[in-house]
Order: sequence, then structure tokens, then C-alpha cells
Amino acid sequence: MCGAANAAQWTLTPQVGLSADYQDNPQLLLKNAQAVGVASVDARAELAVDSDSTQFSATPHVHAVRYPDYAELDNDSQGLALSYHHEGEHTAWSIAGDSARDSTLTTEREDTGFVQAHKWRNSSNVNPTWSREWSDGWFGKVSAGYSDVAYEKANATLLADYSYKNIDVGVSWESSERTQWGASLTAARLDAPVYRNISDNFGVQVSFAYVWSDTKRLNVSGGARYNDLRRASGMQQRTHEQTRGWTLDTAYNAESELNTWHMQASRSVDPSGVGVLVQKDKLAFALGRALTEQVNGSVNLTALQIEELQRAKISTRRQYATASVQLSWAWAPTWTVSAAYGYTQQHYQGVNGTPQASNVQFTLAWQGEPKNIKSTNGSLRSEDNGTEY
Repeated sequence: MCGAANAAQWTLTPQVGLSADYQDNPQLLLKNAQAVGVASVDARAELAVDSDSTQFSATPHVHAVRYPDYAELDNDSQGLALSYHHEGEHTAWSIAGDSARDSTLTTEREDTGFVQAHKWRNSSNVNPTWSREWSDGWFGKVSAGYSDVAYEKANATLLADYSYKNIDVGVSWESSERTQWGASLTAARLDAPVYRNISDNFGVQVSFAYVWSDTKRLNVSGGARYNDLRRASGMQQRTHEQTRGWTLDTAYNAESELNTWHMQASRSVDPSGVGVLVQKDKLAFALGRALTEQVNGSVNLTALQIEELQRAKISTRRQYATASVQLSWAWAPTWTVSAAYGYTQQHYQGVNGTPQASNVQFTLAWQGEPKNIKSTNGSLRSEDNGTEY
């Protein structure tokens, strides 16, 4: 163990960002929206340990946001992300996890749309994965996940605490240097005690990937899903709803000397803070372009349609769309300044009106260089100056 530890490379990479925003409707209200100025700071540091066969990282982060004219929206978020990966000759396994306390002003925009009241969301996630290469071109993979989400003082909202468990078993094979095929089985359960909901999801998928070159790739996966949705109210017997449908995920990625492209169309079944599984249809487009050696521009467009699958609760269909444009200037190796404009709108089926929001943001970011650290007699010393930590 000592030899393995001494052979590992330890690095520490800090990052800090300062932002100033103008938001004309931070809570996506239909009426009486209040335009506000916003100041925020985001700080994180990644500790990474790298050896020939093992990688480990730990990344704590804090995010503080202040609304000078609307102090009730002030928030301080914290989190910690951990990951471990070990790779053998034919087998690899990894585990990733994170825990965070975030403001619903950011977590719920895409998930539920419930940002009209400022609450807190506590989440914990664990995702282990095991994979094996059986023979040339044949691979097997088992992945699982557990998530626990709890909202603070959210009784007056439609937000619901829930837990979510899932497992995926799949195989893949490479029929050529450019082509890969795959098949998988999935099972998942969402449990929302506040609504006495249990939602099970089962699915089968096939996948296809084609690589034209090192810079162009197409991924397509799709299949069938079956949902068993159960709910109890008071002393009533549980009611069952069964739904069937299909899933799809198509993505194209390309890169040239100046441009990067990403296009995606998907339909998935996901957990949600409304306490039931939701069907999410998504269209996404992203374009990045290097305007000069130091200046980059990007455009991002996303459109979502989200529908709750448990109709006995409250059948809701929501459309959500965002668009953003950003320019960034790397004026020094570790410093970047950027300006961005964003637009958001959402609409609920059966509700008159479509709330809209715009924001302008200026950000100054510092990305520290990875600092090499070595293990010496159980202490950590910087290779730059020998300082002990």
C-alpha cells in the first residue's frame, strides 16, 4: 500500500468565479415581476489522486448569491462531490457520489418550474458502476444509483420529498473500428411518502454508435418502457395505473478547427420534485466558435416538454425553453471574463399566460493551475515550496 500511495500523483486545482447579473423576473411570475440586480461568488477546489490504475477526486464547493433589493432571495449553497475509479486488466469499477444543499431558484427551473417560492433542496446521490471486457470487442456493464431529495419547509408548495433507486444491466460490442452496438435492461423505483406514491419503471433499450472520425460521432438509443404507478390516500386501497411508451436519445457531436456542435433529441423517464416520474421530451442545440485565439462565443438552445405519468395525482404538462448567447475572453492563462444573455419561458397546460424572464450576466473567473503535491512520510508537501498542509 505504501508503494502504491507513493507512486500516486496528488494535485489540487482551485477555481473562483465572481458574477454580476441583472434579472427581470427571477421567480418566473405571471404578474408583478420584480427586476433585480444580483451578485454571486462561486468557489471550489478539486483534490485529485492519480495512479496507474486508480483515480480519486474530492470537490467541495460553495455558492453565495445576494439580491441587494430583494434580500429574501439571498442564498448560500454548499456541496461535496466524490468519485473513485479503479481499472484492472479486463475489469473496471467506479463509484461517484455527491451531497448538496441548493436553492430551489436554481434546481427547480428545469425540473418542476416551482421557483415562485424560495425554498431549500437537500440532495444526496450515489452511483456505482462495474464493467468488464469479455473478449475483443465485447463488453458488459452494470450500473446502479440511489438518490434522496428533501425540501425544507415546502409544505405550502407542490414540491415533494422522494427517493429514487435504479439499476441498469447492459452489453455492448464493436462490430468494426467505427461502429458499436448495445442492449440494456433497466429498472427504477421512485418513492414519495408525502403523496404515498410508488412509481416503478422498467425498460429495454438498444443502442448504436458510429464514429466518422476523431471529431464526429453519432449516438442513437431507444426502446420500450412500462410504468406501474401506485398511490394510496388515507385508508383507501392503493390504486394502480399502468402506462407504456417509448424512450429515445439521439445525439450528434462534431468538432472542427474553429467550431464545436452538439445536437440532441430525446425522450426519457426521470424522477421529479413533484413526487412522481415524469416523461421528458428534449431538443437541444449548442454551437461554440473560436473567434480568435483568446475569444470564444457560444449559442445554446433547449426546449423541453415535461408530463407527469401519474395522472391520478395531478396530470400536468409543461413546456420550458431557454436560449443563451455568451462571449468569453481568456485574457490571461488562468483568467477569463465573459458576458452572457439568457432568455427563459415556461407554460403549464390549462393555465393562461406564459411567464418569461431575461437576464444579463458578467463573470470574472479564475481557474488555478493544478498544483502538484506529493506524499512524504504521511504528510502532504507542495512541490513548489515544501509547505506542509
